[in-house]
Amino acid sequence: MTPLPLEATGLGLTGLRVLGEAEATEAPAKVQAAITTAQARITSLIDLQIGLGLANSINPTSVVTINAGKVGILPLASLVDQVA
Repeated sequence: MTPLPLEATGLGLTGLRVLGEAEATEAPAKVQAAITTAQARITSLIDLQIGLGLANSINPTSVVTINAGKVGILPLASLVDQVA
């Protein structure tokens, strides 16, 4: 099983810059692709959780909150790696 990172590197957003017109044009598509990837990864984790009979152990909203850096209890994306 491979970890499904939800941080900038894992979502292909490392080094995203919007300094010029070309970058500003490309940035929304890159961000939307990252959002789509993150949603698919969260869905896969929820499916795995249900398949393992752990459906009530971790709230999917908590996964998103922790990985968004809104909670200081775990390093960014560590919950995803521990579940996977």
